[in-house]
Amino acid sequence: MRTEQLEYIAAVTRLGSLRRAPEKLRLSQPALSETVRNLERELAVDLLERKRSGATMSTEGRELLPYIVHVLEAVDRLRVAAGEQHRISRMVRVGTVNAATVPLLVPVVRDFRAAHPVTQVAVVGAQQTEIQRALSEGGFDLGLVNVRPDSPLASRPAVTVDELLHRRRRDGQADGRRGARRDGAAGLQCGR
Repeated sequence: MRTEQLEYIAAVTRLGSLRRAPEKLRLSQPALSETVRNLERELAVDLLERKRSGATMSTEGRELLPYIVHVLEAVDRLRVAAGEQHRISRMVRVGTVNAATVPLLVPVVRDFRAAHPVTQVAVVGAQQTEIQRALSEGGFDLGLVNVRPDSPLASRPAVTVDELLHRRRRDGQADGRRGARRDGAAGLQCGR
């Protein structure tokens, strides 16, 4: 049994017609009829009485309607609760190596918060090795790290993920992050 089946039968009941319901549901008449028939087969009950003049709720359908409505209301409550939980638990965690990254981070965080007001941003100061570990373990979503001035990557306006990871592997610092961008003296690494 699918929720849509219950929603469709409730719409047919509310609108009083198997002909008007497809318009409101943005569904074809044959698709709606088939969905209702499948639900009737599954429940082993004729929910609708079909006549030449149209379909109306059967006696059995009227008896089951309060249960259908109860299930739909429970599904709505579940969706609301899940949505609230999702809004509450949404947080982007950013690890940064030092105060030098603040001029890079503040405008980006401000723009992000304006675009995503229900998402919180936590900025955490940490050592570069701690940021790398937290990125690989899922503790941070993003990490701002230093790129050494003598690194060939430091002179580039942008650094690809592969370039950053290849350079770290050559320097003996292999890791599994998948995203990186260089901005000024700091590099941005993205977690999985």
